[in-house]
Amino acid sequence: MRPGSALDREACRRGNSVYLPQTVIPMLPEILSNDLCSLNPGVKRPAIACFMQIDRAGNLLDWEFRRVVIKSAARLTYKETEAAIRGEFNGRTKKLFKTAITPLYEAYQALALARKRRGALELETTEVKIRLDKNGNVAAVEKLESLVSHKIIEEFMIAANVAAARRLQLSKQPVMYRVHDRPSEEKLKEIKPLLDSLKLKLPDCQALKPEHFNRLIELCRQKDRGAGIDDLVLRLQCQAQYSPQNIGHFGLGLKEYVHFTSPIRRYPDLQIHRIIKENLHGALTDKRISHYEQILPEVTAEASRLERRADDAEREVEKMKKAEYMEQFIGETFDGVISGVTSWGMYVELPNTIEGMVRVADIPGDYYYFEEERYQMVGEKTGKI
Repeated sequence: MRPGSALDREACRRGNSVYLPQTVIPMLPEILSNDLCSLNPGVKRPAIACFMQIDRAGNLLDWEFRRVVIKSAARLTYKETEAAIRGEFNGRTKKLFKTAITPLYEAYQALALARKRRGALELETTEVKIRLDKNGNVAAVEKLESLVSHKIIEEFMIAANVAAARRLQLSKQPVMYRVHDRPSEEKLKEIKPLLDSLKLKLPDCQALKPEHFNRLIELCRQKDRGAGIDDLVLRLQCQAQYSPQNIGHFGLGLKEYVHFTSPIRRYPDLQIHRIIKENLHGALTDKRISHYEQILPEVTAEASRLERRADDAEREVEKMKKAEYMEQFIGETFDGVISGVTSWGMYVELPNTIEGMVRVADIPGDYYYFEEERYQMVGEKTGKI
């Protein structure tokens, strides 16, 4: 990926891969993203490896980046790895259990301890898989099961991203940070009615930490108000973005963070790889440092914009597909959970995660009004809550 080449310009224009139901619009041509740059089992691939030392408490003690050739032993699915952790093996996982799966799982447990200690935001958001039939119609909308094997990958990616950020910081190199600011005072006003009803108070904006939200989520679940609380807390958060200035990552509770782990599907990761590679080869001259310092403000702003565009597209297509799927059930009755209330109605979520709005005017038997200070809807005549 030579800087300034047609391939580079097109990757920069796309910004990232976009994931839609059963469709991927890749950032790089498929011959790269699915083949030459992909860790296919039994095939030698050039890579940048991050070797990390992690202690029992999950602290990142040391790290080293090297250009290597890697030959993947196997491509395991999340489900078969999860089964192996539970003691259920197949031919592939049995061979790799002692040498790879067990050490990874044990190191993950240490990293999970560190995550809990620093108070990273713990949200239980549900991901869905939309399955299409051969004609492109929605065949099913399914909840994706949250597995320990997902968390193993996530924690190692976070650790590698932190190592890359520290590597660049310590060697005084230009950095394309992944930053996440604390929620604004304006946003926090949205949650005040709920806090008042629970007789809770959050600290001032500057003293706010992710663990304060974790405590709120826990309390809501204890008081049977857990439905929708994760989504509500998520809506209060600022959007993570890329920046040449480091303000830390609020949600992960980290002082420094970059995106390093997906250079085939995110342009910012590609830039971090370039800087690290030039540094490894002693090619990061004053002229190159000046070049990066010059381009990073524009590159970070554009990467953040393109990421938002991809997120919006993914969200809109998912909503559209869910609505298409539910058309077949018009007139049928479902059990659901109230996931949010407003002055104009209530949001109801079905077990398959599809959410709909029931307007105030459509609630039978009474006229309901919204008590904002208590975060509840009350029937005018019946007093029903």
